[in-house]
Amino acid sequence: MRPLSLRLRVTLLTVAIIAIVIVVISAVAYHELEESLVRVPDAALRTVLATVRSRMGELPPEPKRDDLEAVLRHTPSAGAVDLLVWSEGNEDACAAHPSRAEAARAWIADLDPARRPDPGKERLLTLRHGNKAHRAAWLRHRLAGGTLSVLAMTPVSYTRHEMEEFLRMLLVLGVSMLVAAGILAALSVLWAMRPIRTTAVRLDGVTHRNLGAEHLAGVSTPVELTPFVHSVLGMLARLNEGVQSQKRFIAKASHELRTPLALAKSTIQAARLKARTSERYQRTLDDLLADIDRLNRLVGQLLDLTRLEETGRSASEEVAVGAMLRSLANRYEAQAEAAGGRIVCDLPGDTLTVNGSSIELESLLGNLIDNAVKHGPKGGRVTLRATVDAGACLVTVHDEGGRIPAEQMDRLCDPFYRVDASRSRATGGSGLGLAIAKQIALRHGGDIRVASSPAEGTTVSVRLPLANPA
Repeated sequence: MRPLSLRLRVTLLTVAIIAIVIVVISAVAYHELEESLVRVPDAALRTVLATVRSRMGELPPEPKRDDLEAVLRHTPSAGAVDLLVWSEGNEDACAAHPSRAEAARAWIADLDPARRPDPGKERLLTLRHGNKAHRAAWLRHRLAGGTLSVLAMTPVSYTRHEMEEFLRMLLVLGVSMLVAAGILAALSVLWAMRPIRTTAVRLDGVTHRNLGAEHLAGVSTPVELTPFVHSVLGMLARLNEGVQSQKRFIAKASHELRTPLALAKSTIQAARLKARTSERYQRTLDDLLADIDRLNRLVGQLLDLTRLEETGRSASEEVAVGAMLRSLANRYEAQAEAAGGRIVCDLPGDTLTVNGSSIELESLLGNLIDNAVKHGPKGGRVTLRATVDAGACLVTVHDEGGRIPAEQMDRLCDPFYRVDASRSRATGGSGLGLAIAKQIALRHGGDIRVASSPAEGTTVSVRLPLANPA
C-alpha cells in the first residue's frame, strides 16, 4: 500500500483536530442552550407542584375524582401548565386541569414506569405524545389509602424546534469550518513545503561535475527546515571532496603508471634502432623486467590502498609485535647493509600483543622500515622500538635523516606524495607506502605520526590498542 503524502497527512491531521474542537464546542454550546431554555419551565413546574403538595393534606384517605378536581380547581397554575392528578390503581380517580380527563389518560399511558419517582420525590422529564413535546414534573404523594401521582406539564415544542434549528446551524457551521480548515491547511502545507520543492529542483541539477554547495545558495527556508538544508549542504560538500579526491588520485595514479610504461616503451624503441649483441639485448630485457616489476608493485599498492579504503575493520587475531618487528628487521638487514647501514632493535618479549590482521600489520611495519632504509642517510642506523605508552602499544621507526621540511609533514601520508620526487623514483618509491600504512593503522583503531628534524632525525610512530590492556 502506497503511503500517504506528507501534505495529505498534515491536512488530515489538521482537519481531525479542528473537527474534534468543533464537536466539543458545539456539544457544550448545545447543552448550555438546552439548559437555559428548560430552566424557566422547570422552575414554573416545581412551583406548581409545590402548591399541589401543600393542598394534599385536605384530601381524604381514598380521594374520588371530585376531590382531585377540587384540588386542581383551587391550584393556580403558571402560564400554560397542565395538571394531571390520579390515584394509582384506580382509573376512575383521575382529574385534569385545564385538559380533559380522557386526554390526561393518554399522557398517563405514555409514562415510562421505569422513570417513576419514589413517593415524596419528584422527577423532571420530557414527554412526547404524537407530534407534541412537553416538559413535565412528576410527583408521587403517599396517602393512607394509596399513592397519588401529580404530573405538571408545559408544552416545549417551540423550544425543541429552536433547539433543532440551532443544531442544524451548528452542523452547517461545523462542516463549513472543516472545509475551510482543510483548504487552508492544504494551502499552508503547500506554502511551507515550497522551500523543499525549490531545494529538490536545485538538487536535480547537481551532477558529479558540479557538487558545490552553491546550488542551494539563496534558498529561503523556515527555521524548522534549516537543519535539513544544512545537512544537504554538508552532504554535497563531503561528496564534492570525495569526488575531487578521487579525481586527484586517478590523475596521480595515471601519471605514475605512465612513467614505467614510457620507460619500457623507450627501452624497446631503443633496442629496435640497430642490431645489438646478445649481452646488450640481455641488459635491455633486464631493464624491461625492472620496469615491469615496478609497474607490478605500483598496481599492487593501488589495489591494496583501494581495498583498505573500501572494507571495514580487519579480521582480529592476537599478534606479537616484538616477534614481527624482529622478523622484519632480519628481512631488511641485507638491504640496509647494502647501503652501508644497519638495523638496531630495542624490542620487548612476545608479551606485547595487539589485535588485528597479521598480514596488514606486517605490511604497515614493513612499509615504515623500507622507507627508513631507503630514504635514510647512507651508512645510517635504523632503530626499531616497541613499548607500552598510555595503555597502548607504541611502535617507533627512527632513521638519522631528518630532512623533511616542516610544511610538508601534514601531506606525508597523502597518496603519491614525495618529499623528493626524483630521489623517490630513483629508489623505486611510488609515494603510496605511508598512505597504505595510515589506512592500516586507522583500520586497527590506531594512528600514525611523523616527526623530523636535522638534529633528531626522522621518527615514524604508530600507536595501536593493546590486545590485553591489563
